[in-house]
Amino acid sequence: MKIWKIEKLNDIPKRSDIHSVYLLPFTEDGKIVITKNERGWDVIGGHIESTDESVLDSLKRESLEEASLFFNNVKAFLVLQFPGADNFMLFHVSNDLDIRDFVSEQDDVLDRDVVSVKEFLHRYYGDKDLMAKIVASALASI
Repeated sequence: MKIWKIEKLNDIPKRSDIHSVYLLPFTEDGKIVITKNERGWDVIGGHIESTDESVLDSLKRESLEEASLFFNNVKAFLVLQFPGADNFMLFHVSNDLDIRDFVSEQDDVLDRDVVSVKEFLHRYYGDKDLMAKIVASALASI
């Protein structure tokens, strides 16, 4: 797996090479907004669609669809590429949030919660060590 922090704009892959975008949204008191799908609890995000005019538009769409969440002052902080993949996952962070009443706009999103980082990592369904590194990098980027 290849993973790198974004230090400058040149570190961000071309849009055509980005497969999916993710948001780690933190509240003012350091909690994280997460969503639950059929696999379990996860961060907000998903594939870039052809109708999205930009990577940021993809991120805004996913945030609204999955978590009824609006954000400002977002920052790309990390790129991840799995072995054998020819495209990238782009992670963003924001702590300037507008959390609305939860209404899922996707059938596969079952719930949303605002929890401590420790609680999120406990609930996370995937590679907890990798996600802990991603969360630490996000917090360091705020």
